[in-house]
Amino acid sequence: MSKVFITQENKNNFSSAKSYGDISFIVSSDFNVHQADSDNNIKTINRIKRLADMYNPKEDYIIPTGDPIIIGIVFFKLLSKHGVINCLKYDRQTKDYNLVKIDYDILKHLKSIV
Repeated sequence: MSKVFITQENKNNFSSAKSYGDISFIVSSDFNVHQADSDNNIKTINRIKRLADMYNPKEDYIIPTGDPIIIGIVFFKLLSKHGVINCLKYDRQTKDYNLVKIDYDILKHLKSIV
C-alpha cells in the first residue's frame, strides 16, 4: 500500500491526504542549526536515511511541512537516491492535495534557462 510521508509532525489536519495512502511522520522536532552534530540532528538524519530506503517513487508521496531545513534535506536525499519525488501540495480552495512530480533530470535543465 502507498505511504504518505509528512516531513514534520505538527497540528495541521492531514486527513484528506489519507486518500493517497497511510500517513507517517518523518520527524517531530526542528533541526538545530547551532549544533549540527547534536544527538537530535543525528537521529533526524538517520530517520531521513531510513525514509530514503523505504520510499518507493512509484507509489509513495511526500508532504513538505515544517522546518525548511528538514524539507530541504528530505528532498535532497530522495532526489539523490531516486531521482523523482511525488510531492503533495495542499490547495486551500479545494481543501485537497494536488500531485506535483519533482524530477531531478528536469531540474538539471532548468539552470540553463536561468
